[in-house]
Amino acid sequence: MFIDALYVSLLAGGWVLVPIFLCGVIAFYLLMKMAYRLSADLYSRHFDDEIQELIEVINLGEETQIKKLKTSYEKKSGILHVVLNILLRTKDESDQAREVILKAEVSQVYFSMDKGMQMVSVLAAVAPLLGLLGTVSGMVSTFNVITIFGNSNPVLMAGGISEALITTQSGLLIAFPIVLWKNRIQDRLNWIQKQIELSVVRVLNAKHEKEGGTSDGSL
Repeated sequence: MFIDALYVSLLAGGWVLVPIFLCGVIAFYLLMKMAYRLSADLYSRHFDDEIQELIEVINLGEETQIKKLKTSYEKKSGILHVVLNILLRTKDESDQAREVILKAEVSQVYFSMDKGMQMVSVLAAVAPLLGLLGTVSGMVSTFNVITIFGNSNPVLMAGGISEALITTQSGLLIAFPIVLWKNRIQDRLNWIQKQIELSVVRVLNAKHEKEGGTSDGSL
């Protein structure tokens, strides 16, 4: 029953429904892919402890512990562990060389984090615009019918009106959840970025405290 009603609605909506639903499918695919990629970081409750463990292992300088920790980071998923692995790998570099490496590799991490978000924003904006296009197309069809047959038969005008209303509704129904989910993921991306900056600052400051110097840890 529901499927039949949905099928009838799709037919009444006209060709504009095809790109509207394609926008929805692509946007939800990108959001699901991004949520899966960030899932390990979203529920990381022991990140502060891992930073402290990294600092202690670097300060001790025992190769066995360093290799063990590096292997642990490589096995774990998530962006935060990628950054911790970068910090561990560059522990013996000079301050200048380490700063260059960190800027380059952390920038690459940020790029991978934001990958797809721009496209999702575009699709969220395009969906209601396509709905508006369907509204215009439906009203044009309605006026064509009125021009040919007059306005005495509402049944003949129903097709164009249905197309106008269904496409507008579909565009809004698809755009709303995309925008809400995108904003939620963007909030988590901002949180992960702050955690990355915190880890870099703490590790660099710990190194300089051990050496008797100071560092602001800025990238």
